[in-house]
Amino acid sequence: MSFIGNVPAESYSPVVKDTFSGNGSTTDFTLSIPATTNSVEVLVENVQQEPTSAYTIAGTTLSFTAAPVSGTDNIYVIHRGPAVQQVVPPAGVALNPSTVTATGDISTEGDLKVEVASGGIYTITGTDTASNRTLTLPDEAGTVLTSVSDIESQVKTATNASGSAPIYACRAWVNFDGTGTVAIRESGNVSSITDNGTGNYTVNFTTAMPDANYATVATAGDAGRYLATAPTLTTGSASLRVFQSSTGGHLDTQALQVAVFR
Repeated sequence: MSFIGNVPAESYSPVVKDTFSGNGSTTDFTLSIPATTNSVEVLVENVQQEPTSAYTIAGTTLSFTAAPVSGTDNIYVIHRGPAVQQVVPPAGVALNPSTVTATGDISTEGDLKVEVASGGIYTITGTDTASNRTLTLPDEAGTVLTSVSDIESQVKTATNASGSAPIYACRAWVNFDGTGTVAIRESGNVSSITDNGTGNYTVNFTTAMPDANYATVATAGDAGRYLATAPTLTTGSASLRVFQSSTGGHLDTQALQVAVFR
């Protein structure tokens, strides 16, 4: 398509300027980027110098025929050659790229919006307070979890729980052999079992409970025996006792299972 005017820009082209201070003896100065003799404007004391006769350039070295006079920032070079390309656009330039790949952080003082092909827009809105953050999700197919009640509903569905009663997670559990040398078969949040004597054990937690007001569920697998918990419950452990149902005496057992809820 034809147009009138300048060729549309395809890249950002900042103008580069180098400034030097003469001392009356130095003739060579190092430019910030390579150039040619005729691709720059060189001025000394605001007087433009003639290329070739007053100066020459080889790569990044600017060489004067005679040393410029002494002065502070009295020499400057304006690069007028091919545009110096850079990846970072100037501030205030609107971008509309098809893809963006970032290996570091993405910072913005405004809202961050991500629009998907189907039309949904994910918006992350920043605020001045750490406790007030907004995440706006699109109306897409499927279930979007935006609140605690949404998450609870999904967890109930996944665990086949029904009704309005809340659900609580098991905070620790263990399956162990209490005979001979105590051995843990499998466990969660249990670091070890202490054998305190016949039918007397302590379940030690890897991560402590928030308080000692939790509930324990314990079972013994051997016939004719039952398991009871001692009244001593601490944030770091729970004591257990195994009794024989007929005599009330303590017994070790091979199959012990304990679960803790809080």
